[in-house]
This record gives sequence, C-alpha cells and structure tokens, in this order.
Amino acid sequence: MTPRETFRILGIDPGLHVTGYAAVDFGGREPAIVEAGTLRTDDKADLADRVAQLHADLAELVGELGPDAAAVEELYAHYKHPRTAILMAHARGIVLL
Repeated sequence: MTPRETFRILGIDPGLHVTGYAAVDFGGREPAIVEAGTLRTDDKADLADRVAQLHADLAELVGELGPDAAAVEELYAHYKHPRTAILMAHARGIVLL
C-alpha cells in the first residue's frame, strides 16, 4: 500500500437519529469527495443504545476512511428547546471521543 499524497478531512454533522458525514481529500488540483452519507440509529431504541450504536458506526467509518483530521458541525439549538441541546450533546460527545 502506497502512502496517500493527500490530506483527508472527515466532516461530521452529528445527530442521535441521523448523523451525516463526508470525507474530502485535499492535495490534488481540486478537493475530491471520497465518500458521503448518513449513519442512522433506531429511533425506538433507548438513549444508551443509540449512543453506543453511533459510537460503533463512527469508529468503523473512521477505520475505513482513515482521515487525517475531522471537523464537527457546531451544535445549534433554540433556547426554547433546551432538551434538544442536551440530547444533541450526547451525539456530539461521541464524535469528539
């Protein structure tokens, strides 16, 4: 296997139900999308199971794509919905581990 001559960034938009991602290679003439998609958890499962599934799926994705760096979308939640911010923090915390 030859070393990659590019720099790969994995962008992640975390969510407890749907987490979006895209891997982009830089180093050629123009950035190149390597892969993009979503990871989904069972919305009927309890919080602990959803967080565990998201962690497992992200670990597998990182292992497959081998990014050099990651970027995580900032959390935005309206102040009228504090529970949303708390739940989203679980998903964001998994990404940062």
